[in-house]
Amino acid sequence: TVASAKRFVLEFPNDERRGTVLVNTAEMLLGDKYYEQALSTARLAQESGVELPPRYAYGASLVQGHSAFELGEFAEAESALLAASTYAKLSRRETSELRQKAAAAIYKQGEAARESDPEEAVSQWLRLAEVVPESDLRENAEYDAATLLMQQEDFVRAEEVLLAFRENHPNSKFKNDIRSKLIIAYEGQEEWRKAAFELKSISDKGSNDEEKRIAAFQSAEYFEKAEDDANAIVMYKRYAHTYKRPFDPAIEAHYKLDQIYARQGQEEKRRFWLDKIISLHLKAGKDQTERSQYLASKAAFELAEFDRKRFDDVAITLPLGDSIVKKNKFMQRALKRYTQAVEMEVLEFTTPSTYHIGEMYAKFSRGLLDSERPKGMDELEAEEYQFLLEDEAFPLEEAAIEIHQTNIGRTYDGLYDAWVKKSFDSMAKLMPGQYNKKEKAVSYVDQIR
Repeated sequence: TVASAKRFVLEFPNDERRGTVLVNTAEMLLGDKYYEQALSTARLAQESGVELPPRYAYGASLVQGHSAFELGEFAEAESALLAASTYAKLSRRETSELRQKAAAAIYKQGEAARESDPEEAVSQWLRLAEVVPESDLRENAEYDAATLLMQQEDFVRAEEVLLAFRENHPNSKFKNDIRSKLIIAYEGQEEWRKAAFELKSISDKGSNDEEKRIAAFQSAEYFEKAEDDANAIVMYKRYAHTYKRPFDPAIEAHYKLDQIYARQGQEEKRRFWLDKIISLHLKAGKDQTERSQYLASKAAFELAEFDRKRFDDVAITLPLGDSIVKKNKFMQRALKRYTQAVEMEVLEFTTPSTYHIGEMYAKFSRGLLDSERPKGMDELEAEEYQFLLEDEAFPLEEAAIEIHQTNIGRTYDGLYDAWVKKSFDSMAKLMPGQYNKKEKAVSYVDQIR
């Protein structure tokens, strides 16, 4: 019995058998699930001052390990179980079982520290891989360490643990969640390019179509944030070509491509995507939004600007026919797009479009009247030539006046902006008698604003 064993130890403190007696007693107590008594007896055996034979040293460690584990003394359990696992006569299976339980003791130490000392918990879980690398609990321990680091917003360490986890457990059931956590860790560190590549991987290989769609767009945004325009273009194009619905992100992807190409100064590529924006909006039907209307109006305005600048660059020279045809071609293309911008009814582009339409007519008119004259004409021929030019130029001037008056007329609706003012300025040149009274005009406008 326990009492007789302890009495023996006390009565015969120098007897070499006292250690083995205590181990036998401890094993009996463990078998009967008297864990506290078993643990204290096993400790006593190890502290008896007698060198225990291997079999009894193993027995003492075994009892200490199992009892301590049951009593929640996990650090002691770990140490004792690892010591027991070194007993030479154990089978491979028995050794493995003891090491697995030691790993469980380490894991439990992490769990115990989770709330009070998160850093200690992480340390314990990561230590498990060093002490018992073959443990079945290693994957869970490393995952829990990463999760706790994420909760603590320690994104730098979390990234390290997550990347190591991915390398050590490539087929883990947690692999998708590991990627999601990595993305958040990268976001937390503003490592946009790394986050973008993780999202791209989801877009490339994901099994859920909706997740792939969302990942494709977010990947493009993060590449753009990282100033990696080449990859941003790839992902925005993928989105634009693959996903027509939902409508809002689809048109945004088109707009993003235009903006990137604008930064790069690539006009032809801009033309392609600007035209796509307009087409997408016009075909959207009930899916049209204020945002898509704005983007389409802006796109039409930008396209018009390209051709207006070309219109401005074409001088009317001899032979008039060639230069007039060329200038008119750019004018008509610009007029079409400016008109389209006005029809979208977005105020930001309505007044400048109207102004530029009026100015193109006025410039064409002035260009004709100021154009180079053929050499060798006599006075009569020169006069007739002037009449011909005026016949062509005056209708253009009248059109310019009408268009600018349309812009100015918006003041009656309480609208006055920089472009309406510019129309006033243009009319002061076209009809100085009526409009070149600046003080009066400004006073009037101020009253209606």
